[in-house]
Amino acid sequence: MANPNIIPLGAGSSTLQAPNNNFGLNQSGTPSVLGTSTVVAPAPPAVTGVNSTSSTPASTPVSQATINAIMQSIANEVATNQNAYNSAASVNATSDAQAGIDHTNQVQGNTSSRATAVQNAEQAAAQGNQGLKAVLASLGALNGTGQILAGRAVADSANNDIGTSDQTFQNNATAIQNAQTTYDNSAHERDAALKTALSGDNQQAQSTGIQNILNEARSQNDTATYNKFLPQLVQATVPTQAILPSTTTYNPASVNSFAPTSGLNVTAAPATNSAAASAASTTPVNSALYVKKTS
Repeated sequence: MANPNIIPLGAGSSTLQAPNNNFGLNQSGTPSVLGTSTVVAPAPPAVTGVNSTSSTPASTPVSQATINAIMQSIANEVATNQNAYNSAASVNATSDAQAGIDHTNQVQGNTSSRATAVQNAEQAAAQGNQGLKAVLASLGALNGTGQILAGRAVADSANNDIGTSDQTFQNNATAIQNAQTTYDNSAHERDAALKTALSGDNQQAQSTGIQNILNEARSQNDTATYNKFLPQLVQATVPTQAILPSTTTYNPASVNSFAPTSGLNVTAAPATNSAAASAASTTPVNSALYVKKTS
C-alpha cells in the first residue's frame, strides 16, 4: 500500500516526505507541503551487471547546457532573494533612523525642561528673597537672625522645587529609555526573521534546482552526473517565506510635565526708610542666600 505521506514529484523524480499530510498552496499559488518537509532523493539510475538478465537502459549524459541553465536559474533566484532582502533592510534602516531621532528629541526635551524648571526655581528664590528682605527691613528686623532665617526660608523653597524637578527628570529618563529598549528588542526580532527568510528561500532555490538536475540524470541513466550533484541536495523549508520589511514603530514614552515653581509668595510692604529701600532694590538675582542643589 502506498505511503500517503509520500508526495511523488513526477515520473523518475524525487519525492517529498510530508508530515501529517499537510498540503496547501505556497505564495506563488503552486501546491506545496506546509511545514518542514524532508527531501527524499530520487533513486539512482539502474545499473545492470554483466550477469544480469535485464536489459540496460541507454545512458545519455545530461548536457552541460542543461546543467548550466538549471544552475543559472538557481543563481537568478538567489539574486532576486538578495535584492528583496536589501530592499526590506533599507526600509527597516529608515525606521531605525527615525526611531533614533524620536528618542533623541525626547531625551533633549527632558533635559531642556529640567534646566528651565531649575532656572525658574532660582529666579523665584531670588524674587522671594528680595521681597522677604524688604518686609523684614520695613519691620526693622533685617539685621541679625532675621536675615539668616530669611535665607533659610528661601533656600528650603528653592531646594524643594529643584528636587521635584530632578525627580520628574529621572522618571522621564527611565520611561524614555524603556521606550528605546522596547523598540530595540522588536527591531532585533524583525532583523532576525528577515535573515531567516532569506536563508530559507535560498535553500529552497538550491534544493529545487539540484533536484531538477538529479531528475534529468536519472531519466537519462547518467550515473556520473547523478553522483556528482547528489551531495549538493539540501533540505529546505516549504513553503518559502516572503522577504518583506516589517512594521516596527518607535512609541515615544509618556513623560510627566515639570511642576510649576512654588517659590515664596511674599508681598513687600512699602519701604519706610532708606535702608529698607536699599535692601529691596539692590539684592542681586543670583543671591547666595539659598543653597543651590546640584544633584
